[in-house]
Amino acid sequence: MSRLNFRGHIGKRDYAVNTVQPTLSGSAINGQTLTGTNGTWTSSESLITGYAYQWQTADAPNFTQWTDLAGANAVTLILAAGQISKKVRLGVAAINGDGQAPYTFTLPTAIVQDAPAIPLTINGTPNTTAAQGSSSTFIVSFDGGNGTYTPSLINAPFGSTITLTGTNDQAIVSLSTVNAGSFSGIIVEVTDGTSTADLPSFTFTVNSISGLQTVIPGSGWTGTTTTVNGVDATVNRGSSSGRGYGYKPSYCIDHPNFTTLSTATTIWIHGYHTGDASVAASDKRPTFGMEKVSVAADGGAWIDIFPTWNPVGNYWGFPFVLDPSKWTDGTWTTALRTIRVALWPRNGIPQILQSEPTSTAFNDDVCLKFSTNAGGTLAATVKYVSGSGNDTTGDGSSGNPYRTLSKAITAIASAQSNDVGGGRIKCKAGTYSFSHTGATTAKRHLVIEADTGVSPTSIQINSQGGRGLSTPFVHIRNLSQSLNLLGPGMLLSSLYAENIVSDRGGLEWATVDNGTPWNLPFVAAGRGSAGFWQAVYVIGGTTNNYFYGNCGARLVRGHATLTIGSDTHRETRAVINCTYDKILAGAWYNAPPSQGGTTSGNIHPDCDQNLPGGSSASISNLIRVNVSMLTGNCDAQGPFLGRNAGLAVNPQTTRGMFLINYKVLQQNNGRAAFQMGTDMNVQNCMLWDVRVKPASGGLVVCSVGPSSEDAILVGIDFPSNSFSGWTNYGALPT
Repeated sequence: MSRLNFRGHIGKRDYAVNTVQPTLSGSAINGQTLTGTNGTWTSSESLITGYAYQWQTADAPNFTQWTDLAGANAVTLILAAGQISKKVRLGVAAINGDGQAPYTFTLPTAIVQDAPAIPLTINGTPNTTAAQGSSSTFIVSFDGGNGTYTPSLINAPFGSTITLTGTNDQAIVSLSTVNAGSFSGIIVEVTDGTSTADLPSFTFTVNSISGLQTVIPGSGWTGTTTTVNGVDATVNRGSSSGRGYGYKPSYCIDHPNFTTLSTATTIWIHGYHTGDASVAASDKRPTFGMEKVSVAADGGAWIDIFPTWNPVGNYWGFPFVLDPSKWTDGTWTTALRTIRVALWPRNGIPQILQSEPTSTAFNDDVCLKFSTNAGGTLAATVKYVSGSGNDTTGDGSSGNPYRTLSKAITAIASAQSNDVGGGRIKCKAGTYSFSHTGATTAKRHLVIEADTGVSPTSIQINSQGGRGLSTPFVHIRNLSQSLNLLGPGMLLSSLYAENIVSDRGGLEWATVDNGTPWNLPFVAAGRGSAGFWQAVYVIGGTTNNYFYGNCGARLVRGHATLTIGSDTHRETRAVINCTYDKILAGAWYNAPPSQGGTTSGNIHPDCDQNLPGGSSASISNLIRVNVSMLTGNCDAQGPFLGRNAGLAVNPQTTRGMFLINYKVLQQNNGRAAFQMGTDMNVQNCMLWDVRVKPASGGLVVCSVGPSSEDAILVGIDFPSNSFSGWTNYGALPT
């Protein structure tokens, strides 16, 4: 007997029946989501309790053979690479008390296509301005591509960085603010290996702290500098066929070494090179041979300085600001409070000023050393002296001064553990001996200066009784002198003479150093075997009635040389904004009168004499900027810049000499108004705006020897037949 079921049917299941076909929505594109509907189902005997789903695919070309997609049993499907070029459909089956009905399928999709590539994009808003030394960062984000991003910076200031964040779809851009100026064409770029995307290029302006570049100190120098901002500074630049390729620039740091700075100070660097002709044709500034100068402090970031006009000094140079407040108060060391300079010729060999001044060497390419005292914490003992003072009863105060410099130095040494560096001696009217032993200055100048309101001409400082002041670092200012100011005779020594009136009162020679007759205001190295200053800096002031001028100095600026007997600046490295007037205008002696000297003889003065020693020696790195001279009523001559002493086989060499705005007016029938070489080799030298007006019979000789090269003229005004072997670049720019 058969079993009768409750539905009235024997052995038959009553599944739900589809009445409206299921449908699909979504795009048939790889990565897109397809979503199905259940359609409409009826169930006569029991309620529908759910639905089952099965996705299927069919292959080309007929798309009739359908295959279940394993695991695809939801109402939605995210299309993947395996479905590309196939059609897809969804089967839906209602479920009731009798079970799951057969699948009813949707219409198939179109053929599934691969998704078009999402373009790689970059977004962000860059900073366009910042103050020098400040922080300048912004964020950029990336999208699209394959999701692997490598960002980079193009044309950004040296030292700028771009770093991916932890999410790898963003990066932090940090633009360097070490160098002031405008940096154009900066691009932030990202790549995924196959494509790139860029932010629009922009200009980033770094506003200098004081209108000029300010050097920012690092943590200290280590080793020798060979690379500056990623550029090798030891190899030649430019073309071997270009002008000046085999030579380094001539240079001068227009600031005395070893000074103590309390306030921000602008320092100018003079740099010259003959460059190449193609640049000179368009850029006729005297600095045309130089691309730039780079400066760094204490191993910090290098700042780049480009030619700048100095409206006060009337010259082109490379300025930067040295702000002592960037340092703690302290003195210089090998690593700290030290400026290194890199000079970059357009065509030639870079020059790096980095050698250390020591007790055994004080080279031309020395770095700049300084102490900082912006906080006012360095020792600065002040003592007073007066012509009416008393070393016994005085206490060195303004109201009760000492009589002698020696006593004041002893008192400062006692107060400062025998290091008188940073001490000050303020002088009231009187005459003082410039001699003392036993006190030293380890790093800083001892300052000897006129007291406030005291006229410099009422203060006379003289070297008497011995070799002179034994203190190695001395700064004298706003004083007068009438004898040779001798020094300690050591290689690590410096005399900074500021606004000094030097007037001997007569032109006779003086035997001042082991029988060597050098009558000159300050005895620099090379002027005698003892009692010299290794580095002499003369700023401002006058020299009058000496037989010689400021010979051998490293820098003479803003100085006037008046009545004088002979060479004014023999082998002085840099002479800036100086005048010579009435050279040898009065009587002079060719030897001390006590030795039978007379006012006659064949010795003659040379306003600017530079003679290398020996038949094959050379002179180099000589800079003259804004110099004018008037030769006196005698058998005088103007500049005398090297010669070959009649040797035709092995002449001497002048290398790296630059005369800028150099004027000579000869008053009488002198020897030579201007003489540079007699078949002397001239290499990497330039005469820029040099004008010579000889008197009747005065000679102008400007010739070059057989090994000369890269000798150029710009805007010269000589007698027409006075020079040979030079390349004339024509008139000055208008």
